[in-house]
Amino acid sequence: MSFKSKHRIIQISAARKERLEMPKLIFSILLLISGLFLSNSPASDLPSDSNWTKGAEIMLKVDIETHQQNDMFPIDRKIMRDFNEIVVRIYSDCKNNPELFQKVSVRSDQKEFRVTGDNQSKIYAVLGEDQVEDAARIIIGNSVFTFRDKLIMNQIYRHISQNQNPYWVFNDALGNVIPSATVEIFLCDLEGRRIRIGKFTADRHLEKLFPQSNPHDRMQMFEFIISHPDYGTALVRYFGPEQSGFTMPLVRIDSESGTSAIYGYIVDPENKPVRGARIVCDYVTTLGEGLIDPKPDPARYSTLTDQNGFFNMYMPCSSQRSKERGSLIPLKSKFYVNINAPENLGLLPYDQPIENGKESRIVLERPSGDAHTLTFISANGVISKPDELALIELEINRPSKPRLHLTYDDFKNLNVFPYGTYKARTRTLTSAIRFDFLPVEVKLGSPYQLVFRLPGANTYTGRVINGITGAPMQGIFALAMESSYDNDFITDEQWTLLHGAIKNPDARSPVLAPLRQAYKFNHVVRTGLDGSFTLSIAGQSNFHKILFMEQNFISATVVKQNLVIKNSGPTDVGLVKLFPSAKILLNPVTDDKNPSIWPDWIIDEQGNPDWTSALLKSSLIRGKWLIPNNVNCIYIPAHINLKLRLAMPYNDKLSPVNLDRVFNLDQGQTLDLGQIALQPSIELSARVIDSNSQPIEGVPVSIWVKGDSSTVVHNSDANGIVRFGVPRHCEGEFIITHIDYKQARELFRQTTPFKTESEKVCYTLTLSDEKLAILFGPDPNN
Repeated sequence: MSFKSKHRIIQISAARKERLEMPKLIFSILLLISGLFLSNSPASDLPSDSNWTKGAEIMLKVDIETHQQNDMFPIDRKIMRDFNEIVVRIYSDCKNNPELFQKVSVRSDQKEFRVTGDNQSKIYAVLGEDQVEDAARIIIGNSVFTFRDKLIMNQIYRHISQNQNPYWVFNDALGNVIPSATVEIFLCDLEGRRIRIGKFTADRHLEKLFPQSNPHDRMQMFEFIISHPDYGTALVRYFGPEQSGFTMPLVRIDSESGTSAIYGYIVDPENKPVRGARIVCDYVTTLGEGLIDPKPDPARYSTLTDQNGFFNMYMPCSSQRSKERGSLIPLKSKFYVNINAPENLGLLPYDQPIENGKESRIVLERPSGDAHTLTFISANGVISKPDELALIELEINRPSKPRLHLTYDDFKNLNVFPYGTYKARTRTLTSAIRFDFLPVEVKLGSPYQLVFRLPGANTYTGRVINGITGAPMQGIFALAMESSYDNDFITDEQWTLLHGAIKNPDARSPVLAPLRQAYKFNHVVRTGLDGSFTLSIAGQSNFHKILFMEQNFISATVVKQNLVIKNSGPTDVGLVKLFPSAKILLNPVTDDKNPSIWPDWIIDEQGNPDWTSALLKSSLIRGKWLIPNNVNCIYIPAHINLKLRLAMPYNDKLSPVNLDRVFNLDQGQTLDLGQIALQPSIELSARVIDSNSQPIEGVPVSIWVKGDSSTVVHNSDANGIVRFGVPRHCEGEFIITHIDYKQARELFRQTTPFKTESEKVCYTLTLSDEKLAILFGPDPNN
C-alpha cells in the first residue's frame, strides 16, 4: 500500500482558500453495517469475493446539499452535481496492524457494497487526499473522518480561525525546528485502536489535519512519530487540532547538547536489539539532587528505539527554575525513566534512573519465577471489570534485584512471576488517590492463586491530650482527610456551631458546613471524655491523613502512610498532642507573578517553657503557602517566645522577610500586622574552578544565610557560575557537598563564607582534583 510522498491539500485559488474558513456544507454519507446480500462490485479497486470471507456488508447512501452564503466558501453546483464517488479506506486490524488498509471506491448512485469480516476490528476512514474527484477533495479538505459502523459527515469546515496557526511545527528540546523530519501520523482512541494516516516530510512545518468521528468512535487523539537520523525517534500524543508547536525530547546527537542527553542501546537477554521500545521520563535530578521539571505533561512525550535498539533523549525543561543551572542539563544528571518494549516481545518494563553524558546499555528482562494467577478483591467482591482492572499497579521488591513497577497491561498476560514482596495499588475511576491492597509475599511454594485484598473497614484508635498539661482533651475533631486544604480559617461564630455537633457526626451534616468549606474529608469523629477516639474508615476511602483540630489550638496530623496497618484489629495512632494557638494576620504585597511564600516559626528552646521541646517534636501543622496580595491567617503557638519568617524557597527573586520582633501571644489572641512589602533580592554569585583555574560545569552548590536555612542546590553553568538571590546586607556560607544516599554518608563538604553589601559580589570557589574525582567519578554503588 503506497502513501503520498508529502502532506498536501487540494490547491485552490488564494481567494477561495481564505474563504474556506467555515463553509456550511451538509454532506451526509451514511454507512450502515448490516447482513445484506452481495451486490455488484462498485469499482475496480473494491476487493473481490476471493479476498474476503463471509461476513457483514455495508449499505451506502449519499445526499449532498450546499447552502450559499456570502461569507461561506462557494461550491459550484455543477461540481456538486458531477460528484460521482467517494474513496474509503478500510483498516482491517487497527490494533495489531495499524498501517495496513485497502481503498474502496463507492459510487453515489450505488445502493450497497460488500465488506466482510469482523467489524469490531475494522476502522473506516475518509481523507481528502484519497479522493479522485475535485468536489470530494475540496469538500473533505483537511478533515479525516473515521467510523466503525456509521458515518455522518455534516458541516465540513476547516477548524482554523484567522488568528490560528494552520500548521504543525516540530521542534527539538531546545526549541529549534527539526529540519526535514519524517513524521508518521496516526489517529488513536483510548481503547488501543490506531490507524496510520500516512508518512510525511516536514521541511519546516506540516499542514494540520482535523479528526472527525462519531462520539462513540472517539478516534480523536493524534499520535506523531518523528524521526531524523541526526536526532533519533520520538513520539507525542495529543487531542484536537488546537496545538501547533511540539517540543520533542530530542537534540542533535553530535551537538553540544547531545553530550547532555541520555543515549545508548536497549537489548533483550539474548543481546538482540529491541526495536520500538518506548522511553518516558518523569523528571531529572542533577548532581546534588537538584530538581529539573520537564515541560508540562511529560507522559505525552517519549522517545523510541530504532531498528538497532538505539535511543537518544533530552528532556524539554521547564523555565521556572532554569536559574538553578546552566542552559543545558548538567553532566552526571539522572533521568528517571520508564521503558516499555512492544507487548509482543514479552519483556518486562524498566524503571531505573539513567545517567546522562555516557552511553548506556539496558538489558530488559524476561519474566521468570513460578506460574501464578492474580486475583484482586475489594469490598464488593472480585474485581473483574476491565476498566477497574486497568487501574491496578504492582510494585515488586525483589531480593538482590531492582524493583519492578508493573501496570495492569504489563502483568495481565504474564504466566510466571518472580519472588519478592508484592504491593498492589488501585484507585477509583474518579480519583487520583491510591488505595493499597494488603501486601503479598511470593516465594518458593506460594499458592498458584495469589489473592490481593483491599483492607476492609480499618479502625484507627488513639488519644488526644493537651501538649502543655497532659490532660485529656474531649470533643476534639478527628477528620479523615481526602486532600490538602487552602483555607483553614474558621471564625469564632462558626466554632460555636461546631461545638454543638454530636460525638460522631455524619460528615455531610449541615452543622459541619464550616469544616467542609475549609477541608475536604469523608469521615469525622470527636474524642470522648478521656480524649480517646475510634475512627472507622472503609478500606477504599479517599483518605491519606487524619487531622486533629480544635478552636485556639494548632492542628496536628497523622499521615496514613506512616502507620502500620494491621490485617486484623485496630491500628494504633498513638498519643496526639495539641498546643494552644494564637493568630497573626498579614498581607504579603508584591508585584512578582510567581512568588512562593512560606511562613515559618523560629523558636529557641532557651528562655522558653519546659514543654517547648515537646512542641518542636510534635506533628503540628506549621503553615501553608500564603496567597500574595491577600490577608492570610497564620497560626502560631501561644505562650511562647518565637520569631516569624516568610521564606521564599522556590523563587529567590524576592528576599525572605524576617519580622524583627519577638512574638508571645496569649491563647486565642489575634494580631494584625497589616501589609508587608516583599523586597527584591540582590544577586550573589560564585565561580567554581579547578586547580588550574578552569571553570567547572555542573558542580552542586547551595548557600546558608545566617538566620535562615540552606537553599536548594544550584549547579554551576558552562562558565562555572552559580547565582543566588539573597537579602541585602547578609552573611553566610557557600556549601559544596557530595552525599552517598544509598550509604547515607557525606563523602566531603567544603564551605566558603560570604558577606553581601548592596552591590553584586562574585566569589571564587576552588575544588581540588581529589574532590572533583569524587563528584564526577564513577558511582561507588555501581
